[in-house]
Amino acid sequence: CTRNSMAQAHVQFCFVFFVLRALQPSAMEFRVQFLEGDDPSAHWKDQVTLPKQWLKSPCDRLLRFLVEFYNKAHPETPNLEAEGYHLSNEEGPKKEPLGSENLIAEVIAPFDAVFLRPGASAERTAWRCSDSKPVVHVNVEIDDIRALQAAVDADDTEALQRAVESAAVASPHDMLTAETDVKDKDGQIVGTEWHSVGGRFAWDTDAEGGGCDMAAKATLTEYARRRGAEKVLALIDVSDNCSAPIVGGLRARTKQDIESSAAGMEGKMKELNSQLQASLQGNGSA
Repeated sequence: CTRNSMAQAHVQFCFVFFVLRALQPSAMEFRVQFLEGDDPSAHWKDQVTLPKQWLKSPCDRLLRFLVEFYNKAHPETPNLEAEGYHLSNEEGPKKEPLGSENLIAEVIAPFDAVFLRPGASAERTAWRCSDSKPVVHVNVEIDDIRALQAAVDADDTEALQRAVESAAVASPHDMLTAETDVKDKDGQIVGTEWHSVGGRFAWDTDAEGGGCDMAAKATLTEYARRRGAEKVLALIDVSDNCSAPIVGGLRARTKQDIESSAAGMEGKMKELNSQLQASLQGNGSA
């Protein structure tokens, strides 16, 4: 097998999920791994985006798909047989085998780590994940994505508020995505790219062909954590604790909504300002 064939299989895998995701307003991402044996070339790690309609399917459907993809991507190793493997949710300290008849949404949460493990699947297991809510995908303009990136990179909360208001972001935990044309020096369209706040995560261009980098796909909150943007994260924490958008200027709110959050918001803003001042003083004395 050549590297090209493995790369082509990887691209095909990414685009199957990418296209399916694009057809659905909601989807769920998680990580999949196969680490059995001592041969590193036989190991496999990837990130999967499941379309909404898959979430009510049994785990056996997902197991068979992943085994089939693994076999295509690793033709130099002995084929796995789906009947001899099971899925295991191993996010954090837990290791929970998943039954073949368990619904995917009941046992896999967004961003969980799911392993292919040897041994046949039980028909059904009792364990359920605590959070099966799929991440929400929202289409925005590419300029909005760039403005949000710039605000996080600078850890500038005022710029972030302006960018959030411009994009009408409802939640910093939504997956914001933008599609943009790629043009050559003469202004002719030569391809398409898809971006999140975390960067370009998929492309189809004349120069590069088709490809994806799911590690670049990130929500506003995830990107702020990657960049260590402490002020932005503090502002997001205020938003989360007050159950309100970061900026509500473009979102209609009732009198009851405003009254119910006003007292809490005042306290949280005082706490935020105190934390920021302490951080600045600490940096100045370092």
